[in-house]
Amino acid sequence: MYKYAKIIALFATLAWLGFIFSAFKGFHFWYGGFVVFFWLALSALNYHHDTSLWVLKNRFYKFIKFYLFLVLFWFYADFILGQKAVGLWEYPFYHTAGDWFRLYLILYPFVGLTMIELLYFLSALFGEKLVIEYKKQSLLHKILDRLDLVLLSAILVAAIPAVVWPTPSFTSFFVWLGISWAGIATFKLKYHVRHWLHYLAIFTATFIMSAFLYELPNTNVFEWKYHAAPILNSSILQIPLWVIAGWYVQVLIMLKLWIYFVLKKRER
Repeated sequence: MYKYAKIIALFATLAWLGFIFSAFKGFHFWYGGFVVFFWLALSALNYHHDTSLWVLKNRFYKFIKFYLFLVLFWFYADFILGQKAVGLWEYPFYHTAGDWFRLYLILYPFVGLTMIELLYFLSALFGEKLVIEYKKQSLLHKILDRLDLVLLSAILVAAIPAVVWPTPSFTSFFVWLGISWAGIATFKLKYHVRHWLHYLAIFTATFIMSAFLYELPNTNVFEWKYHAAPILNSSILQIPLWVIAGWYVQVLIMLKLWIYFVLKKRER
């Protein structure tokens, strides 16, 4: 695999660039091909860092379990929370079962894996390896752990009544709860990631690059369409600011899931 990695990355890059081009030419379903080939290109380049393609090849059952978890998690986050509970986006061209299966079985899992691969790629580029540390828990660390769990549980559980009794106040509630969770989860990285401030800069670059790389082609075809949020509705290049901020949350979620389900279990 090592000796073929650059060749795989080259042809995969030509493919994902082609799908971006197709979006600007009006192809509404560009995203699936883009994310799969973008993941393949990055994961081939990152193969020697034992990232997701390495796990797929060498720890197949672990990859499948993690992949299935991503399918279920992002189905809940996108369909139950994002579309039904708060109504912040929709998929205007998705009408068949195949469309929805493609969204949750391919698009969301591979988007998540691609975020991890982009993190690793930029980490290697800037010489700041992702290293997990185990520090003795301080009182503040324990408090943050509890708050992290409570806030995340509140977001996930409260989505059910929000679907049953949808009101505009629920949207504001979830937005501010999400902001609170993201702040605590970010600070918690201090206790788990070596050189966490340096890595936070790489993390920031990852979510900004993701926001524009994934969202900008979509502004030409609107495979998915956003609605107004309670805050940050101004736009940059037709991308709402709240959407850009949402990519921060998505990358943060994937980093935490990768640390917990892959890196920590690998070290154990």
